[in-house]
Amino acid sequence: MKELTFKNKKLNFSDKLEVIELKRSMIIEAGNRCSVCGELLGTHKPAELAHILAKHKNNIQKFSYEAIHSPLNMRITCSTCNPRVMINRSRKELVRQHLQTIADDLSDQGYDTTQLQLEIDREI
Repeated sequence: MKELTFKNKKLNFSDKLEVIELKRSMIIEAGNRCSVCGELLGTHKPAELAHILAKHKNNIQKFSYEAIHSPLNMRITCSTCNPRVMINRSRKELVRQHLQTIADDLSDQGYDTTQLQLEIDREI
């Protein structure tokens, strides 16, 4: 079983290539449009990867690097809509449901999600 990482990590070249590939595949999946406003993305409106739960150090330490950087926690947006994607942590039930979906996905990928599950249960 794979272990989750509960600390921020510096991306190496291979990690950066994975992020580029993830962004490219998400742009294609989104039809090259912002997932919020639907505007066509391109030269004048570059695509951004927006995190639903912010990629802050505290969130990574609490929920894991893999959960925060999961494709389920990201959307393709334009720069205008990027901040609109984020869930405020004060909306506990919404955060809990979102994290549970990510935890289930990570578990299906072979990760030990015991610690993440404990943090999700504390979010109630």
